[in-house]
Amino acid sequence: MGDIASLVNTWLSNRRTKQTIRNIEKNNELRRNITRYEPSDIEGFIERDTNVGSYIISGGNIACRAKAAASVAACSLEQNIPVIILHEGDKTFESAVTYATSFTNNKIIITSNTAVYDPFYNRTNNEICNLILNSCNQSLKINASGQQYILGIAEFIKSKNIPPYCEMFVSCPHDEIFEKIDESEQKGFLNNNDAAKIRNELMQGQTERASIQSFFSQLSYQGMGIISNKGNRNSAVNIKTAVKHNGLLMMDIGSSTNEILINLIVNEIKEILASGKQIMLILDEININSNELLNKLVKSISSRCLTTFLSTDIYSMLGADENLFYTFTANACKCIIFSHTSGATCNKWSELLGYYDVDKVSQNIATNQNYQWGYSSGTSNSINVSTNREFIVKPEEISRLKPNEVYILDRNAKELAQTTIR
Repeated sequence: MGDIASLVNTWLSNRRTKQTIRNIEKNNELRRNITRYEPSDIEGFIERDTNVGSYIISGGNIACRAKAAASVAACSLEQNIPVIILHEGDKTFESAVTYATSFTNNKIIITSNTAVYDPFYNRTNNEICNLILNSCNQSLKINASGQQYILGIAEFIKSKNIPPYCEMFVSCPHDEIFEKIDESEQKGFLNNNDAAKIRNELMQGQTERASIQSFFSQLSYQGMGIISNKGNRNSAVNIKTAVKHNGLLMMDIGSSTNEILINLIVNEIKEILASGKQIMLILDEININSNELLNKLVKSISSRCLTTFLSTDIYSMLGADENLFYTFTANACKCIIFSHTSGATCNKWSELLGYYDVDKVSQNIATNQNYQWGYSSGTSNSINVSTNREFIVKPEEISRLKPNEVYILDRNAKELAQTTIR
């Protein structure tokens, strides 16, 4: 009988211990506060946002990032927020945007087959001049007198009954410009007063001619494949026109180092923001540290310039700048986190997702022997519980995510979600 009683007591003790451990583990999971969803479409997590905001999409593979960012673009358009997308040859993203925004024709995706970007399209001479002067880089400065030279070229182009467009500035025959003016005057395209005015403007800015030629030479090289030409100038678009129609403009900028091209784009965006218009700017693997103007624009954290970053590793893309990482992630309404290979990046995401108090269980197992009513033996369990502070999501959990597994930090809903992308 003693043996049976001892076995029963041992069984009951073990059962109570296991139940206690299960309860502790359940409480730990509740404290962790992760909402686990069944396999889902990533679009569902974006489309439920009644007001789109800024987003961070980091890690994983190109296809998953592209689907998430394309959904941001579609959601923005549905809320009448124009979208500007800059990328570096991401055909997967182009396809995802085309599919996600199939509900509208109000979009232009510029590729080598549709080179229609013209920052000067539908602009006044003074607007063109300001864009050029403000888009110079550190090694290429055009002084104020250069404004007269640019205005002279613009006026000469207009004398041919052609609105100034970018390619005409690029191909301007500077060495023969005065002969061309004389020829136009002789043929009656220019009257004497207008011809004299253009010559005077060109002469006033002559000292900046070399810098202006260099500006357009670099722009021609950097904008190859997206800058409009004579054959398609009737289809020309720019950020000004895209935003005016609450549309989408997607451009392959080639490289984040194409400084003059990016400067023109950024200055167009700054002009739009100054007018009070809100836009969604989506940057796909664009190194903001490679361009001073772009860097300043996105760091301004303007409520009118919603910014979505997608990258294989947003922390590395930001130059491992901890302050910048925390600033951008704090400003994002959602951080969409896929797997990462960098240990430093995984650690930063774990820090961002936070900590919780976890109860740790240790067991002591003792053997009891009783000789009072005959020999019997049994075991008893005792547990000790200690509370530790741990990451809600450990770095190794982020690094071990499958390509389509994701954590979503939703600041609006105050939720940390985990799911598998279908």
